[in-house]
Amino acid sequence: MTKFIDTSGLDNVEQVRKWYLGIQSTFKQIQQQNNYDKKQAWDKLKIELLKSVAKEDFVQNDLEWVED
Repeated sequence: MTKFIDTSGLDNVEQVRKWYLGIQSTFKQIQQQNNYDKKQAWDKLKIELLKSVAKEDFVQNDLEWVED
């Protein structure tokens, strides 16, 4: 039987927690600095994430579970 090994580290609860807190912190910073409502801030955050990661590494629903 083959065992799946998650090389991305997403099975590591601490890494997922850090990612979540980082996304939330960045969202709040974008919202406050630009006086954006929640939708505007999330849209800007998605744009910034797309700029910073390879297109094939970004999945649109990655942020859905952290969006309030």
